[in-house]
Amino acid sequence: MVLRYRFHKERLKDGSVAYRPLVLVDISYGDNYLPFNVAALLDSGCDVTIIPESFAKLIGLIESGETELIAYREKTKVKTSKADITFISKASRENVRLYSIPVFITPDNDDKFLPEVVIGVRSIFDKFEIKFNLGQNKIE
Repeated sequence: MVLRYRFHKERLKDGSVAYRPLVLVDISYGDNYLPFNVAALLDSGCDVTIIPESFAKLIGLIESGETELIAYREKTKVKTSKADITFISKASRENVRLYSIPVFITPDNDDKFLPEVVIGVRSIFDKFEIKFNLGQNKIE
């Protein structure tokens, strides 16, 4: 089975365009699901999956610790936990659910319309053979 997605064209503040590898996911904890699917950034440069605090609260995610998220030029204190991530396919029978994925819970950023979810490498990239092909606008 192959899950297929397309790059999402996004206009940046400076007027330039970026193409983002977005995948459709559902985030859950036990029997609690987000009431909507999320377009998440598939990021091979991020070690751990990142979800915003508001999403964690919606599904009743229990925090298991605290650590520091170190990005390119910044650091942020984050909570740690585990959540289930379902990769949504066009045909629902092909959805792939991964259990107990380590996640970092980031504080919500008030200046964004919708908080961002980033799918990182740990416990995700070892489950799939992932191909990025921007020239053909494909993520498999």
